[in-house]
Amino acid sequence: MKALSFAICIAATLLAFSPASAATEEEVHNQIETLLGDADGFDDVLNTVTDAIRFDDPDSLATATDFPLSNSGEDVQDSEGLADRWNELFNDKVKTALDSGRYDEMIVNSEGVGIGNGAIWINRFCDNDSCSKAHWALARVNY
Repeated sequence: MKALSFAICIAATLLAFSPASAATEEEVHNQIETLLGDADGFDDVLNTVTDAIRFDDPDSLATATDFPLSNSGEDVQDSEGLADRWNELFNDKVKTALDSGRYDEMIVNSEGVGIGNGAIWINRFCDNDSCSKAHWALARVNY
């Protein structure tokens, strides 16, 4: 009986100190709003970015990209460079990570929002010195 009680105490202790369960979509949305602002604007750009990548549409993606686009190699300077390097940047590994990424599993920090375990990063960029105007855009691709 003592062994059973001891096992129950150990299990209860482990449960009490285990990491919290994954965040909900609402919690992630709130994290984006709190840390970076304009979470609704993020959602709009996220849809544009993911659709453009899934449907191999470099022109649409260019409208939602802040150039130069950082990546695992040399930065992409403009929309022409994006189209030229499309297959390198958005290879099967990146597309698979993006397709398997879930909203409630996104990484939210001061660097922006990482999707697909950080395969792509979207960030909010200031449009003026006071940052009273800003826009969301694709910031980095980790291929």
